[in-house]
Amino acid sequence: MANEREVSLVDKLKSTNEGRIRHLTERAIVRVTKQIEEAMEIKGVNRTELAKRLGRSKGWVTQLLDGENNKTIRTLAYVFAVLDAQFETGYIFNADVKPVILGATAKTGEHCPESGVWKVEGTPSVTAPIAKGNRMPTYEDKAVTWELIQYE
Repeated sequence: MANEREVSLVDKLKSTNEGRIRHLTERAIVRVTKQIEEAMEIKGVNRTELAKRLGRSKGWVTQLLDGENNKTIRTLAYVFAVLDAQFETGYIFNADVKPVILGATAKTGEHCPESGVWKVEGTPSVTAPIAKGNRMPTYEDKAVTWELIQYE
C-alpha cells in the first residue's frame, strides 16, 4: 500500500540525526505556512490582497506560501501584523512528544490526535482517513469510538 511505503520513507528519513533534523525543519515550515493561510482565510484576504497590503507582488506571496523560500522571523512577523495577528513562536522537546500508537482511540467530537486511518470500534469494515486536529465524526448519526489502525 502507498501509505505503508510513505510511513517507511518518513521512518527511514527520521532514522538518522540529519534526517530527523530535516524532518522537524520541514514540519515547522509547513505549520507556519498553514498558519499564514489560516489567518488569510479568517481575515478574508486572498494572495492578491495580501501582496497589495505587503507592497509585494502576488508572485512573492506565492513563493512565501510554497514552503520553499526561507522565511525570516522578521518577514513572518510582518506578514502576520499585516493580517492583524501576532506571530508567536514555541517549541517542544522531542522527549516530551508522546507518540500516538496504533490502537489508540478517540470519541466522536474529540480532536483527532494523529493523522491516519481510523475505524469505528465494533465495525471492522468502516474506516475513514482523518487528519490530526479535525473533530472525530459520527457514524450513522451516532457518537462512536474510533480506533487508529494505520498511520498517514
